[in-house]
Amino acid sequence: MLNTKWLGKIVLAAAITLTASSPSWAAQSVQGYYRSDGTYVQPYWRSDPDGNPFNNFTYPGNLNPYTGQVAPGNPDTYLRNYYDREGGSSGYGSDYGAGSEDGSGSDDGSGDE
Repeated sequence: MLNTKWLGKIVLAAAITLTASSPSWAAQSVQGYYRSDGTYVQPYWRSDPDGNPFNNFTYPGNLNPYTGQVAPGNPDTYLRNYYDREGGSSGYGSDYGAGSEDGSGSDDGSGDE
C-alpha cells in the first residue's frame, strides 16, 4: 500500500507541474517601436497570432490578463474587421454579413445582387 500512495503523489505532482508550466494564454512580448509618423509605441503584450480571432485579447468580452481590461465592442464588427484585414479569408463564406436571408447576397430578396 505504501507504494500506491507514493505513486499517487508522484502522478499528482507531475500533473500540477505540467499544468503550471503550460500557459493558459499564449502571449508574445512586443518591443517598443517608432511609427513612420514619429510616434513612439510603448512595449506591450499581445496574444499569439494563430488565426483564431476568438482568443485574442482584443476580442470583445475577452479579458487582457496583463492590463486587467475587458475588451469593449461588438463581436460582429470585430470579426468583420478582423477578416477584412486578413484579406477576406474568413470561415464564414463569401457572403458573410451580406444581409440576405436567402443566401443570394441581395437585401431585397430578388436574388439579384
